[in-house]
Amino acid sequence: MKVFFLVGSFSVIEPMGALQLSAVLRAAGHSCAIGALDEDGLIQRLQDQKADAVALSFMTTEAADFLKFLRILKERLPSIIVIAGGPHPTYFPGIAKTWPLDAIVQGEGEVAIVPLLEALVAGGPICDISGVHTREFKNAPAALVKDLDIFPFADRDLIKDIEPLGTVRMKTFFATRGCPFACAYCFNSAFEDLYNVRGGGSLRRRSVENLIQEIEQVKAKFPVDFIRFGDDAIILKHDAWVDEFCEKYKKRIGLPFYFLINPICVNEKLVKALRLAGCHSVMMGIESGNEKVRESILG
Repeated sequence: MKVFFLVGSFSVIEPMGALQLSAVLRAAGHSCAIGALDEDGLIQRLQDQKADAVALSFMTTEAADFLKFLRILKERLPSIIVIAGGPHPTYFPGIAKTWPLDAIVQGEGEVAIVPLLEALVAGGPICDISGVHTREFKNAPAALVKDLDIFPFADRDLIKDIEPLGTVRMKTFFATRGCPFACAYCFNSAFEDLYNVRGGGSLRRRSVENLIQEIEQVKAKFPVDFIRFGDDAIILKHDAWVDEFCEKYKKRIGLPFYFLINPICVNEKLVKALRLAGCHSVMMGIESGNEKVRESILG
């Protein structure tokens, strides 16, 4: 089976969701390709590559453009299978009833994508696959996978020939999923409501060894001199995970890195440990200097 992933556009940041799902599909014996919505001749490329299915991932700000493309795609290639996932389909699953889609996957897609696409291509039933919505039915999301180490490493071969992604020397990694905070402007609180795990129950963290092995693999295969951790909350406190990470990262990776952190999680001991490990910079969201706005409105 040949699956074509479609994202809005390419930048210097890798489309990690598509890369992770591609790795799952490849592990199951399928082949994958990727393109961007702003690419010229996209439908012809799908036709030339004889794609069996198209998998879309998009945010709400991109939804109108994706819907416009889908209508043209289904007019030109009516038999091609199309599924959608990512933020907008997850939080607005009603599009399964109104858009020209075969199915959407609500929530994390690694568990659903292989059986869903295999069944759709073969013309088999999909009504018992967790997280899948169609015009006819909607299923609850699958339980969150607790052990993130079971997933294959992101499929970076998918983008190696795409500029600037193939040659940019900064590579992105994720050590965690979820977030313990419930800021009003962020989708993480809605994600926890979806899975009924309020209070940080969505937060899961890979083992340090699993994360370091992936970075080593990428470092050996691609040009890289800077590491970006894209996690919402990779570090909440100075714990045993942080100590192990700092030791192994400094010894085996040795590249400058960057990450996001909430200001309330920062203390001098933690900063010193991360700086010695190679931390180059951090980003903190201050959000508002007005305490009332920060606490009462933004949460």
